[in-house]
Amino acid sequence: MVRGAAARLDAEPVTGFKQRVIRAFGAASQYDRLAYVQQQVAAALAQRIGALSAQARILEVGCGTGFVAAAMPALPEGTDWLMTDVSPDMVERSRLRFGGRPPFRFAILDAEHPSFETQEPPFDLICSSLAAQWFENLEPTLGQLFGLLKPGGRMLVSTLANGTFAEWHAAHAAVSLIAGTPTYPDRAELDAIRLDGQAGDVAIERFTSTYASGRDFLRTLRAIGAATPRPSHQPLSPRAMRKVLRAFEAGGARVSWDVAFCSFVRPEGAGR
Repeated sequence: MVRGAAARLDAEPVTGFKQRVIRAFGAASQYDRLAYVQQQVAAALAQRIGALSAQARILEVGCGTGFVAAAMPALPEGTDWLMTDVSPDMVERSRLRFGGRPPFRFAILDAEHPSFETQEPPFDLICSSLAAQWFENLEPTLGQLFGLLKPGGRMLVSTLANGTFAEWHAAHAAVSLIAGTPTYPDRAELDAIRLDGQAGDVAIERFTSTYASGRDFLRTLRAIGAATPRPSHQPLSPRAMRKVLRAFEAGGARVSWDVAFCSFVRPEGAGR
């Protein structure tokens, strides 16, 4: 067992969609080389974390290969950072990257069913960068994680929002088809989230990426583990996909990533 592996995958059944997501990220051998936007978003989240007062106990959900931790400035003495992911392969890659450095512990954790093998005191900060869009039930999952905070603790989450891949959707619409990318919440849905009755602060930023071709875009998504379609999607025929690719390339082969940075504070006096 890796150092500090205090969390585990819960005994709750793993859905077919989640199994596909786990397999996709486990096979993402090109993640560090090709996940440009993910690195940019992680750096933006790390900047927000760094702007807070010293945080002693940190739980990271969906750590991937450690982009957030790598982008952090020097951590205060006494920091305890538990890096977790639903993908065992991603946890192992983070362990290889940061193992032996005192602040970090590592564990497999399904954020939708968070469970700890040993007792974990409440956390000062819970952070997550571009993992929440893979949650099958966003608000209930955030609510469970929120309950792991100590009173006065903060949760900072970045997730994809409606408008992401607008150009890819437009390319499908141009040939009377519908894209299979997951459905992302819009600003109103994010603003409506209440955790223990508390509203969050939501800021949306747009990141862009350009590709050599439509096939390069698809190859990149697969290489970083981000190509799992929504559960109801039926794959397009090769002929239909060629039409989409031509329309996408005619639009410049670029995509937007609308990223919501959500901040929630657990009120003082809240019980665990």
